[in-house]
Amino acid sequence: VSSFKDTHTLLGSMISLKVEGGWWVLYERNNFTGYQYVIGPGEYNNYGSWMGFNDCVRSCRIIRNVSLWPYKLMLYERLNFVGQSLELTESIKSVQDKWLRQEVQSCKVLEGTWNLYSLPASAETYMKSFSSSIQITAPQTPDNSQRNYQKVKPLPHFNYHR
Repeated sequence: VSSFKDTHTLLGSMISLKVEGGWWVLYERNNFTGYQYVIGPGEYNNYGSWMGFNDCVRSCRIIRNVSLWPYKLMLYERLNFVGQSLELTESIKSVQDKWLRQEVQSCKVLEGTWNLYSLPASAETYMKSFSSSIQITAPQTPDNSQRNYQKVKPLPHFNYHR
């Protein structure tokens, strides 16, 4: 299935959703209109888990990847891109699963676009997207302590398929 113009007649209202592959755009209204939500592989127990305003999903469309863009990210244990480093080319649920360091204080995006999260199990706590031309250091929290990134995920380069 690549798209549905009207999911209401097929499904009624959405209670939960499981994406087994690919990236999808969910639309609040029929015929691909209204609020849009981009979701990837995973289980979504309710509309809040994909940051939806309500449980109205009336149409959906798969996103086709238009390029085989490589992904590469370099994590550093210290500010200003110094100290031990780890190169990533795929998403990981927890940085500590691949790296025994306690902190990631800076990173360089070498290729692609990446999302970084402050907690392994949540996209809501702190998420930031970075592209290949940006070098960043982890932002400071209100109490001036350094915020650590715990989860990283490459974003696909895509366009909408009609």
